[in-house]
Amino acid sequence: MQLQPAAFNRLLGDMGQACHWRRAFLCPCRTPYSGAADHLCPNCNGLGTFWTKHIEAHTGLTGLKTAREWASFGMWESGDVVWSVPSDSALYGAGESDQVVMINSEETWNGTLTRGAPDERLPAYLVKIEDVFVLTGNGPETVARPGLASMQAGGAPIWPDGQGPAEGQQYSIRARRRPTFFIFKNLPQDRAHHGGKDLPRRVVGRRFELFGAGQKE
Repeated sequence: MQLQPAAFNRLLGDMGQACHWRRAFLCPCRTPYSGAADHLCPNCNGLGTFWTKHIEAHTGLTGLKTAREWASFGMWESGDVVWSVPSDSALYGAGESDQVVMINSEETWNGTLTRGAPDERLPAYLVKIEDVFVLTGNGPETVARPGLASMQAGGAPIWPDGQGPAEGQQYSIRARRRPTFFIFKNLPQDRAHHGGKDLPRRVVGRRFELFGAGQKE
């Protein structure tokens, strides 16, 4: 039997999903002595890693059998996904810590922030804000209209005139965002090349909620 990578690619292209791929780089702000990042760095927000502008790509999602194989290695965590990446996708060149955003999907995000605080940042790839609440003497009160989806370059919300919490006030927020993963590693038994031909790669995506949260392009 002769392997046909082009047939694999067509199958994954028909059944796969569109995504945005952002390459990860270590930030030059890291100290040469310990490797720690500058917590005030405006480039990486103190994470020590930054991500480039996105590249459009596509990938296939593996079946339950492959997910079980990953779980059998003892490194599985709830929320992990395993992708089968065709060789004709830009994502084929991805490496560990790269960011992958599934742009055809949405999920709910809940958070508690303080208006005007240095860490007031919404999640990257925000779709829309559904509700914003503050506490009053009568309990939770809505202070922003549904559908708001605007934020500054640093990730802080932009509030329309007359809406939003007061400066320094803590608020809770419910929004919709694109699912975001970071490449954890290749599946241990991955075989991306055979006989000089590029076969689909199997890579694991993992959620790191604080890793790159709010870091816009």
